[in-house]
Amino acid sequence: MSFLKYRPRAETRWCILHASHTLPGKSSVLQWLQVHGREKGLLSIGYHFVIFENGELVSCRPMETQGSHCRGYNEVSVGVCLIGGLGVQENEEGELEEVHVDTFTPAQRDQVRALMSYLEAHYPGIRLRGHTEMPRYKSRHEHHPCPAINMEDLRCSIPLSP
Repeated sequence: MSFLKYRPRAETRWCILHASHTLPGKSSVLQWLQVHGREKGLLSIGYHFVIFENGELVSCRPMETQGSHCRGYNEVSVGVCLIGGLGVQENEEGELEEVHVDTFTPAQRDQVRALMSYLEAHYPGIRLRGHTEMPRYKSRHEHHPCPAINMEDLRCSIPLSP
């Protein structure tokens, strides 16, 4: 009998930050990510870590294995998903519509900084990028960044070693 297993990651250059694109306060996001991952044929959640609105960090995949979160970069990256990133606003017709916005909390930002310090200790030289900052995804997601957060400000707040 053969068992499916995660592939090891030989090199780590990036920590790629994603958003769940869910409204604030959605409590069943982790279960939704598991179901969504299985529907896509994954063993489980494609991210290595998920960070909830209260700053709780949940490990989803062994850190030394490949993720399934950013095609073309899974072999060289750690995937992190921030819960949130979706809001509601009124459009020109007066109807409510969902929009990609920064709904991320200070606790989530603090956890990203702490996680990056931890990852830097394990993978010197690792750099943080947003999903849609990766070359393959830039042009496809111009109107809804993933995550909808000022990545430059976030990076500047993380003390990485030279």
